[in-house]
Amino acid sequence: MGFEGRVAVVTGGTRGLGAAVSRRLLEAGTHVVALYVGNDVAASDFADSVRGLPGELITRQADIGEARACSESVKFATDRYGRLDHLVNNAGLLIENSLRKVTGDEWNRLISVNLSAAFHLAQAAMPHMIEAGFGRIVNVSSVTAVMGNPVEAAYGAAKAGLHGLTRSLALTGARKGITANVVVPGVFE
Repeated sequence: MGFEGRVAVVTGGTRGLGAAVSRRLLEAGTHVVALYVGNDVAASDFADSVRGLPGELITRQADIGEARACSESVKFATDRYGRLDHLVNNAGLLIENSLRKVTGDEWNRLISVNLSAAFHLAQAAMPHMIEAGFGRIVNVSSVTAVMGNPVEAAYGAAKAGLHGLTRSLALTGARKGITANVVVPGVFE
Protein backbone atom coordinates (compact mmCIF):
# COMPACT_ATOMS: atom_id res chain seq x y z
CA MET A 1 0.00 0.00 0.00
CA GLY A 2 1.29 3.44 -0.88
CA PHE A 3 0.62 6.55 1.15
CA GLU A 4 -2.60 7.40 -0.70
CA GLY A 5 -5.59 7.28 1.63
CA ARG A 6 -3.52 6.91 4.76
CA VAL A 7 -4.09 9.17 7.77
CA ALA A 8 -1.43 11.04 9.73
CA VAL A 9 -1.33 13.24 12.80
CA VAL A 10 1.64 15.63 12.70
CA THR A 11 2.36 17.80 15.74
CA GLY A 12 3.79 21.20 14.98
CA GLY A 13 2.54 20.37 11.52
CA THR A 14 1.99 23.86 10.12
CA ARG A 15 5.45 25.44 10.40
CA GLY A 16 9.08 24.54 9.81
CA LEU A 17 10.03 20.88 9.73
CA GLY A 18 6.46 19.83 10.63
CA ALA A 19 5.06 21.74 7.66
CA ALA A 20 7.61 20.04 5.38
CA VAL A 21 6.55 16.62 6.70
CA SER A 22 2.86 17.49 6.33
CA ARG A 23 3.42 18.73 2.78
CA ARG A 24 5.24 15.54 1.72
CA LEU A 25 2.49 13.38 3.17
CA LEU A 26 -0.20 15.47 1.46
CA GLU A 27 1.65 15.23 -1.86
CA ALA A 28 1.58 11.44 -1.48
CA GLY A 29 -2.19 11.45 -0.92
CA THR A 30 -2.17 11.08 2.86
CA HIS A 31 -4.82 12.89 4.88
CA VAL A 32 -3.08 15.01 7.52
CA VAL A 33 -4.33 16.42 10.79
CA ALA A 34 -1.69 19.08 11.48
CA LEU A 35 -1.67 20.17 15.11
CA TYR A 36 -0.45 23.59 16.14
CA VAL A 37 -0.51 25.45 19.43
CA GLY A 38 -1.49 28.99 18.60
CA ASN A 39 -0.19 30.63 15.45
CA ASP A 40 -3.45 30.85 13.50
CA VAL A 41 -1.88 32.96 10.75
CA ALA A 42 0.85 30.40 10.07
CA ALA A 43 -1.72 27.58 10.09
CA SER A 44 -3.94 29.44 7.64
CA ASP A 45 -1.00 30.34 5.40
CA PHE A 46 0.17 26.74 5.37
CA ALA A 47 -3.33 25.49 4.54
CA ASP A 48 -3.47 27.94 1.63
CA SER A 49 -0.08 26.79 0.37
CA VAL A 50 -1.08 23.11 0.15
CA ARG A 51 -4.57 23.56 -1.26
CA GLY A 52 -5.03 21.30 -4.26
CA LEU A 53 -2.62 18.57 -3.15
CA PRO A 54 -3.98 15.01 -3.27
CA GLY A 55 -4.31 14.55 0.52
CA GLU A 56 -6.74 16.45 2.71
CA LEU A 57 -5.34 18.81 5.34
CA ILE A 58 -7.09 19.68 8.56
CA THR A 59 -5.34 22.11 10.85
CA ARG A 60 -6.27 21.73 14.50
CA GLN A 61 -5.27 23.93 17.38
CA ALA A 62 -4.21 21.85 20.36
CA ASP A 63 -1.89 22.42 23.29
CA ILE A 64 -0.22 19.02 23.30
CA GLY A 65 1.43 19.89 26.59
CA GLU A 66 -1.93 18.80 28.03
CA ALA A 67 -2.60 15.04 28.02
CA ARG A 68 -6.28 15.53 27.27
CA ALA A 69 -5.51 17.52 24.10
CA CYS A 70 -3.39 14.60 22.89
CA SER A 71 -6.11 11.99 23.32
CA GLU A 72 -8.75 14.35 21.88
CA SER A 73 -6.60 15.01 18.81
CA VAL A 74 -6.17 11.30 18.09
CA LYS A 75 -9.90 10.78 18.63
CA PHE A 76 -10.63 13.63 16.23
CA ALA A 77 -8.50 12.00 13.51
CA THR A 78 -9.91 8.52 14.01
CA ASP A 79 -13.51 9.76 14.20
CA ARG A 80 -13.02 11.72 10.99
CA TYR A 81 -11.19 9.06 8.97
CA GLY A 82 -11.80 5.79 10.79
CA ARG A 83 -8.08 5.06 11.07
CA LEU A 84 -4.67 6.41 12.01
CA ASP A 85 -1.59 5.18 10.16
CA HIS A 86 1.11 7.71 11.02
CA LEU A 87 1.96 9.72 14.10
CA VAL A 88 4.74 12.27 13.73
CA ASN A 89 5.70 13.82 17.06
CA ASN A 90 7.49 16.84 15.68
CA ALA A 91 6.39 19.73 17.92
CA GLY A 92 9.07 21.12 20.12
CA LEU A 93 9.48 23.87 22.64
CA LEU A 94 12.89 25.40 23.28
CA ILE A 95 13.53 27.70 26.21
CA GLU A 96 17.20 28.54 26.54
CA ASN A 97 18.34 29.13 30.08
CA SER A 98 21.37 28.20 32.14
CA LEU A 99 20.89 25.29 34.49
CA ARG A 100 20.60 27.45 37.58
CA LYS A 101 18.04 29.79 35.97
CA VAL A 102 15.58 27.15 34.70
CA THR A 103 12.38 27.57 36.72
CA GLY A 104 10.15 24.73 37.79
CA ASP A 105 7.44 25.96 35.44
CA GLU A 106 9.90 26.04 32.50
CA TRP A 107 11.09 22.52 33.30
CA ASN A 108 7.55 21.18 33.51
CA ARG A 109 6.47 22.87 30.28
CA LEU A 110 9.55 21.64 28.38
CA ILE A 111 9.00 18.07 29.57
CA SER A 112 5.25 18.17 28.85
CA VAL A 113 5.60 19.47 25.27
CA ASN A 114 8.80 17.70 24.23
CA LEU A 115 8.35 14.32 25.93
CA SER A 116 5.01 13.74 27.66
CA ALA A 117 3.05 14.75 24.55
CA ALA A 118 4.77 12.05 22.48
CA PHE A 119 3.89 9.50 25.16
CA HIS A 120 0.24 10.57 25.41
CA LEU A 121 -0.22 10.73 21.64
CA ALA A 122 1.37 7.31 21.14
CA GLN A 123 -0.72 5.90 23.98
CA ALA A 124 -3.87 7.13 22.25
CA ALA A 125 -2.75 6.11 18.74
CA MET A 126 -1.34 2.65 19.45
CA PRO A 127 -4.68 0.83 19.98
CA HIS A 128 -5.88 2.01 16.54
CA MET A 129 -2.63 0.91 14.95
CA ILE A 130 -2.70 -2.48 16.73
CA GLU A 131 -6.27 -3.06 15.55
CA ALA A 132 -5.24 -2.26 11.96
CA GLY A 133 -2.03 -4.29 12.18
CA PHE A 134 -0.10 -1.30 10.84
CA GLY A 135 1.34 1.96 12.10
CA ARG A 136 4.30 4.27 11.87
CA ILE A 137 5.44 6.49 14.73
CA VAL A 138 8.23 9.01 14.20
CA ASN A 139 9.57 11.07 17.09
CA VAL A 140 11.64 14.12 16.25
CA SER A 141 14.43 14.62 18.76
CA SER A 142 17.37 17.01 18.63
CA VAL A 143 21.12 16.87 18.41
CA THR A 144 21.03 18.48 21.88
CA ALA A 145 19.72 15.15 23.22
CA VAL A 146 23.01 13.45 22.40
CA MET A 147 25.51 16.33 22.49
CA GLY A 148 24.16 18.51 25.29
CA ASN A 149 24.12 22.28 25.49
CA PRO A 150 24.90 24.48 28.50
CA VAL A 151 21.74 26.58 28.02
CA GLU A 152 19.42 23.76 26.93
CA ALA A 153 19.65 21.25 29.79
CA ALA A 154 15.89 20.86 30.25
CA TYR A 155 15.22 20.73 26.51
CA GLY A 156 18.04 18.22 25.99
CA ALA A 157 16.77 16.04 28.82
CA ALA A 158 13.26 15.98 27.36
CA LYS A 159 14.50 15.20 23.85
CA ALA A 160 16.83 12.48 25.19
CA GLY A 161 13.79 10.95 26.86
CA LEU A 162 12.28 10.53 23.40
CA HIS A 163 15.03 8.05 22.60
CA GLY A 164 14.03 5.74 25.45
CA LEU A 165 10.33 6.20 24.70
CA THR A 166 10.93 5.36 21.03
CA ARG A 167 12.78 2.16 21.88
CA SER A 168 9.91 1.05 24.12
CA LEU A 169 7.31 1.93 21.48
CA ALA A 170 9.30 0.01 18.88
CA LEU A 171 9.34 -3.09 21.08
CA THR A 172 5.64 -2.69 21.88
CA GLY A 173 4.69 -2.57 18.22
CA ALA A 174 7.33 -4.87 16.73
CA ARG A 175 5.13 -7.94 16.34
CA LYS A 176 2.03 -5.93 15.54
CA GLY A 177 3.07 -4.24 12.28
CA ILE A 178 4.00 -0.97 13.98
CA THR A 179 7.38 0.70 13.76
CA ALA A 180 8.71 3.54 15.90
CA ASN A 181 11.75 5.60 15.00
CA VAL A 182 13.49 8.67 16.31
CA VAL A 183 14.97 11.29 13.99
CA VAL A 184 17.78 13.49 15.33
CA PRO A 185 18.15 16.59 13.16
CA GLY A 186 20.88 19.13 13.65
CA VAL A 187 20.61 22.78 12.74
CA PHE A 188 18.95 23.50 9.38
CA GLU A 189 17.26 26.37 7.54
